[in-house]
Amino acid sequence: MYPDLDEVADGLLVLLGFQGTVAEPCTPTEGSPGILMQRYDITKSLNELERILQQHHHEMRTTDWNESGLTVYSIWVRKKVA
Repeated sequence: MYPDLDEVADGLLVLLGFQGTVAEPCTPTEGSPGILMQRYDITKSLNELERILQQHHHEMRTTDWNESGLTVYSIWVRKKVA
């Protein structure tokens, strides 16, 4: 089982020592304060990760492929060259 892309992105930011978060906060589901749900949008997560990386003068490239019916993403990050 692969981790969610937003969790991987947050881990990458921590590894690089950059402030920011890609994952959206958990919110209570309708009518049940004890059950929380976290929104998950791959496109939004990738866009937010790229925005944060650009603020730190880094660029990002992604690739994806299908493995056993799941889309797997690879994220490449490097410091921008002047």
